[in-house]
Amino acid sequence: MARANAEEVRRRLGLPTRYWLVVARFVPKKNLERMIAGYAMQARRATGPRRALVLSGSGPFEPALRERARAEGVEREVHFPGFLQYSDLPACYGLADALVLPSTSDQWGLVV
Repeated sequence: MARANAEEVRRRLGLPTRYWLVVARFVPKKNLERMIAGYAMQARRATGPRRALVLSGSGPFEPALRERARAEGVEREVHFPGFLQYSDLPACYGLADALVLPSTSDQWGLVV
């Protein structure tokens, strides 16, 4: 369903055309700073079209994550659409090129 209405869904949710997706609380154990660093490393080495990185969620670590993206030089490619409602997640997953779970520990892994 999301792919049939992809442009409308992307516009409504603030999603780029091609992206890797992380859905998480913005807390240290989710390893999101390292995710941004790894994304930046890959982006510097990429020779073809690059995917954006979408970090969906919220939490106290958000200012640090935004600063990390800026420091790594990828602030235009790392998107923060905020907390997405449960009803929007299937479309967000369906349009993503990949779902990434970078947590150092995750007792439930509900995102997957």
